[in-house]
Amino acid sequence: MSGEHGISRVFRCRLLAIDFTGGFSYTENIMKHYSDHDYETDEILGKYLDTDEEAAEQRRLLNDDILGKYMRETPSAAAGPDRPNPSSPLPPRSQVLAERAAAAKRRRRRRVAAGILTAAALTAFLVFWQHRQSPLAPSDLTEEEASAAREELEQAKAEAAAPTDMPETVSAVTETPVPTPTPDISHYNPADDWCLLLVSAEHPMPEGYAPEVVLVENDQYTDARCYDALLKMLTDCRVEGLNPLVISGHRTHELQELYFNNMTDMYMAAGEDRKTAEKHAAESVAIPGTSEHELGLSVDIGTTTNYDIDESQLNEPAQQWLMENCWKYGYIVRYPTDKSDITGIIFEPWHYRYVGETAARVCHEENLCLEEYLEKYVTDTETAQPDSSSSVLP
Repeated sequence: MSGEHGISRVFRCRLLAIDFTGGFSYTENIMKHYSDHDYETDEILGKYLDTDEEAAEQRRLLNDDILGKYMRETPSAAAGPDRPNPSSPLPPRSQVLAERAAAAKRRRRRRVAAGILTAAALTAFLVFWQHRQSPLAPSDLTEEEASAAREELEQAKAEAAAPTDMPETVSAVTETPVPTPTPDISHYNPADDWCLLLVSAEHPMPEGYAPEVVLVENDQYTDARCYDALLKMLTDCRVEGLNPLVISGHRTHELQELYFNNMTDMYMAAGEDRKTAEKHAAESVAIPGTSEHELGLSVDIGTTTNYDIDESQLNEPAQQWLMENCWKYGYIVRYPTDKSDITGIIFEPWHYRYVGETAARVCHEENLCLEEYLEKYVTDTETAQPDSSSSVLP
């Protein structure tokens, strides 16, 4: 049997059994009520064939409405304070469908919420895992940890500065010429003469100059007299959750010669004579004796995620913070983007030079490079300027 006639026979048999105990009139009421609702066979048996969760739920509710109200043993047993009377009318079909739609909507919302929470948890884990990969995870530093780090580095500096611990190659600081000060001490501090020495292609290093240097980090050194300022700048940057890293610091004259000679040999191997090779080498490596790195007052700073010394550093948040705040610690961006015609050097956002807090503040407030500052506030004679076509990287 199939379709409506087959189901009708099944239910008529069941209803006859109920008729013996519940009475003929009750059976007639049920038959009349069932005949008023023209449900198909698949609507009654569909819950056993449907694999979709939402469709199965709808089938179950529909079958409960059709079967549950007619399969009671007696009308008195079916009725009760918490059970509906079989003789009561069924709820409208539109109400049942609305309730099912609301239930489906609630289920969808729960799935969406669960998906969002899962994605957020996964993202947080990935960020935490990637953050832990950095050996210098600066965002983990609290104020207390930063203070403890300063104390440890201070102790390391004191030990490194001890005469017995200094390497034999480090000699006493050579006296530098004292610039002629102007009367305005708010713009020039004579005590800072040692850190205002100008070194460039036109102003080579004083003969025999050898600074006293100490280790900063990443196997890089700096002049011991500006160590505290550099350490404080790096630490404060890391407390802000950023990741600066000193890439290059002090270089000995011999190391600068090695860099220059290696570059010259590379061009000579390509077929150039020595004079031409040295000219080309000077376009990317400063001639020994003209690099600020030999002073021990300059550092190239990158990040723990970007070691490239190029303009890609402009996109690093740590570099942006340093360029904006370095003057507070006595440092300046030595080769600004709009001063190449004066410095003779291309824009280098990674190259920082210590000039003392007074000069750094004035350079920041008046947008001066070191050459302009020395000419305006320190010397009475015009500072000689390098060739504006030079692109030497110091």
